[in-house]
Amino acid sequence: MELLSAASRAHLETSAQAEIRSISAETDPQLASEAWLDFARRQETAGRLEAAAEIYNGLLASTSPGRSAASERLAVLSGSGPFGSRFEWQARRFVREAADPAMIVGMGAAATVSSLVRFGTLSRLLASPTATVFTRGAGARWLAASAAFVPEVGAFWGASRATRSLLSPEVQAWDL
Repeated sequence: MELLSAASRAHLETSAQAEIRSISAETDPQLASEAWLDFARRQETAGRLEAAAEIYNGLLASTSPGRSAASERLAVLSGSGPFGSRFEWQARRFVREAADPAMIVGMGAAATVSSLVRFGTLSRLLASPTATVFTRGAGARWLAASAAFVPEVGAFWGASRATRSLLSPEVQAWDL
């Protein structure tokens, strides 16, 4: 039973391609179904959601014993399904993103730039000789925070992208 297209297989490492050949050679439908589900789950964990979804769709289209499990996992990938499975998947993704060194560097750079711009803007507003709603109190704080927003976003984007390009050997699209 072949559930992954040649185009999807081409993006996998050699060991995964060998595992696919081994699973495809399995004659027992129960074992093959369980092996495909395990393989798809590992693809999910590795972040290759398209390959996992393709396998789950293939299991759904077949008469394999793993159809119900494939249906549940596909529902979880699409944002529905049982609460426990959805929570587990979302929590795993959140922890992976929050622990990503590129995100940590980006957040640090954004916080630094935001603080510096807010401090600079607020000090200039408070040093103004005229006292208006926008140069004193909450108005000045709001204006300083607004002035810091765009540089903060740019610092986060640039620092996280630069860090990811230093840490990852693959090419990144800088327009995203």
